[in-house]
Amino acid sequence: FFYLQCDCTMFQGPGKEYHIPDVNPEELTQNRLSELQKEIELVPAETPQAPYDPIASKKLEKDHLEGLWQFVRVCQDDALVAEALKWLGDAGRIIQNRHLIGGLFQPLPKLLQLITDNMNENDQTKFSIAKMSVRLIANLCFDNPYIREKLTEAGGPAVLLKCLAHSDHEFQRLACGFSANFCACTESVCEIIHSGGGTDLLLKLTKSEDDNVQCMAARALKNICETDAIRDYLATCGVLEQCIRILRDTEDDDSMVSEFLGVISSMVVTKSILFDFLFKFNGLKLLVSVLKKAELVQLISDISDLLLPFAESPEFQPHFVQQNLVDEIEGVFLRNESEPRIEVRVCMGKIYSALLAYDPISHERFGNLEVLLALLDDEEHEIQVMSGLAISNLARGDDICLRLVQEGVAKKFIDRMGSESTDLRVRHYLCSTLRNVSINEKNRPELVKMGLVESCVTLLDKHDNHIIMHTAIGVLKILLNGATGASDVIVGGDGITKLIGLAQFKESDHVRYESARVVALLLKTPSALAPIVTKDKSSLSSVTLLLNSKFDILQKEGLAATSAILESEHSDWLQDLDEFVSGLTNVIASGEKEKETQKFAIQLLKLFLQKGGKISSENQEKLTELGITEGSL
Repeated sequence: FFYLQCDCTMFQGPGKEYHIPDVNPEELTQNRLSELQKEIELVPAETPQAPYDPIASKKLEKDHLEGLWQFVRVCQDDALVAEALKWLGDAGRIIQNRHLIGGLFQPLPKLLQLITDNMNENDQTKFSIAKMSVRLIANLCFDNPYIREKLTEAGGPAVLLKCLAHSDHEFQRLACGFSANFCACTESVCEIIHSGGGTDLLLKLTKSEDDNVQCMAARALKNICETDAIRDYLATCGVLEQCIRILRDTEDDDSMVSEFLGVISSMVVTKSILFDFLFKFNGLKLLVSVLKKAELVQLISDISDLLLPFAESPEFQPHFVQQNLVDEIEGVFLRNESEPRIEVRVCMGKIYSALLAYDPISHERFGNLEVLLALLDDEEHEIQVMSGLAISNLARGDDICLRLVQEGVAKKFIDRMGSESTDLRVRHYLCSTLRNVSINEKNRPELVKMGLVESCVTLLDKHDNHIIMHTAIGVLKILLNGATGASDVIVGGDGITKLIGLAQFKESDHVRYESARVVALLLKTPSALAPIVTKDKSSLSSVTLLLNSKFDILQKEGLAATSAILESEHSDWLQDLDEFVSGLTNVIASGEKEKETQKFAIQLLKLFLQKGGKISSENQEKLTELGITEGSL
């Protein structure tokens, strides 16, 4: 760019200065704008774009945006100004473009002036400038606290109130979008707009004869509900009842239902309004009813977000029973009644699974287990996943877990969990289920016979899914306590090799330490100790990992494994491993010597020396600092 020092205009952006070069207004012609638009159309889209939208998903260069902004700043042709504003508004939907426009050009004072100067709808060209300016500001405000703050300082609230009071439907819709993005997550702005009468203007617009205005007004109303005072005011104005009527009576317009559902979700943050919605207006039943007939994916997601926390809450779970909603939800998910969209079934599956965590429901619905098992073969993967989740919540009570083993259902879970063809999320839920089942000591021997150890081992190499590996390791740890034969299966196959490898897994401390704990547990088993160390001497590093931990419980497990090795006929394995001495030294240094853990570590250090072990000069210096001399040992 060519800068004229005396004529350039300087703006202060967030953290930088930027100079917009002066330009001759006569150069800003239709041909120049058309050339600029063609350049923009050649910019590749970040994602596939709609054919009618030449800017969708395009991150534009600074000179493209600056070229458009020059038309807004100084062009004398109103039609070209409106066209440039439209293109800037389109570009403002992309976050990178928003930051460039708002940060470099500091456009808000100019845009607010263009709105107030051109609100007369008798001159449609000028009115287009006002509309496109409102649209651009609305897009700039989206998820942009810096712009909201600057807009407030520039007098944005007063201009917004004028826009909301306008009589033109399209202008009202744009103004509502302006309000929605301006108020979002900004309590101070909401209070200013509310105190200026903005809430009342929005309430009036929610009853507009234009559906698009109604929807955008509802969205704005949702975002202005940032304080209890505003929410209480809306409640006294009958907004909750209005929203419920729209949810109950609206047919074939899921977009409108979704927007007014948003108002409800914002209002029920206040507890008194929440209880009115749930009990005075039977809110749970209403939400389930709307969900069953929903077609719009966004509406289904919105209902799920609102309904699921209630299904997960012990406080509200009984109300699903009292209002006979469990059968209704179950019918849609398990039996595909009313043949809804697949997203509706998945949502119902989430809710049903959450309700099964409530003991009275899980006991009553145990007979559905075979149906849930059948759904693990459903052609829709998400239904399989929801079935796995439902099974994991169903198998919680001690009596149910006993029945799963006694009736052979656990064997079906184990086989499915060990199959590589099963969706990994389903395998995780089944693993969680079998963890619950294995907590009862009576079940453990049978589970080992059914092949649970082998199935868990198949999950130990899922390095991209730390959670499922951690769950499988937890099951193995439970089985090693009281299940005869579990250690033999782990050591006899490739389980021990996988566990030793995971004890050095740097990507997850949870996986690493839990694996080390299982290896240490195996080393305490006489029949497993020799095969493990013979097979892979690096297993001893699992013990030193625990000894060097900061946590007392891990140190104790490391000490127990160390004791088992020192007291066995294989104590010579430790003689040349100075890291064991370092680990024992760490345990001694981490607490008072009089404590049981530290006493045990000192005792093992003595035994180490008695068995012919050597202490390096470096470790001896550390021990001396702790008051432990070679003579005292």
